[in-house]
Amino acid sequence: MKKIVFLMLLVVLVSSCKKDNFHYDRLAEAKFDGNIMDYLRSDDYNWSMTVEMIERAATNPGDEYLIDLFEGTSDLADSITFFGFTNHSIRRWMYDPNPWIMIPNDGAPGRFPKDVYQEVSQIPVELCAYFVKSHILLGARNKGSFNKGYIDYTIGDIVGKTQLDMLYGNSIFAWKEDPNTTDAPGLYPVTLKVRNVLRYTEVVIASADIHPSNGYVHSLSYKYTIGQINY
Repeated sequence: MKKIVFLMLLVVLVSSCKKDNFHYDRLAEAKFDGNIMDYLRSDDYNWSMTVEMIERAATNPGDEYLIDLFEGTSDLADSITFFGFTNHSIRRWMYDPNPWIMIPNDGAPGRFPKDVYQEVSQIPVELCAYFVKSHILLGARNKGSFNKGYIDYTIGDIVGKTQLDMLYGNSIFAWKEDPNTTDAPGLYPVTLKVRNVLRYTEVVIASADIHPSNGYVHSLSYKYTIGQINY
């Protein structure tokens, strides 16, 4: 009996951990009553540093519109799709002792010196704007709008991927991964994946289709480090 109780407690604890990471689309609340910025501000555990980075990015000359874009009041677009990087992704990048970061420059990656940061407020505003804008797609795209992708080993690439041109000017690929079969439909979650166009760095969307009033948030996995889909 004690063994059974222990196993039941273990299952509960594992489930709780999965909730913290949105866990592949099944545990996030899809519909949110408010705009995208309202949604991000409603969950400090996951998004407080993301909000801070967006607010800091909006102080970069020429990027003042970013807050309006997330709040759905910008003339640039009435809806957006945000491939959301959580606090964990920001911390991983800030604490990284790697002395270089890669940033596209006129379509080609460039190497720039990187400091180790302790707070978002220490990150240069132009870098904050770069990270935020490179994860924004103008217009609303939910998971259902993307094609199912599969690897074609004859060409060594994903067939069915869609190229997305992001606000910063970088491009990424997105596709659905569906392991279900006709004999067992709906057995497994259909996940959304993205990667950059310059190298094969696949990133799993931990929770797709979070749906505030002015678009969609596709939450990137906690394992993601900001910048990985950019170069």
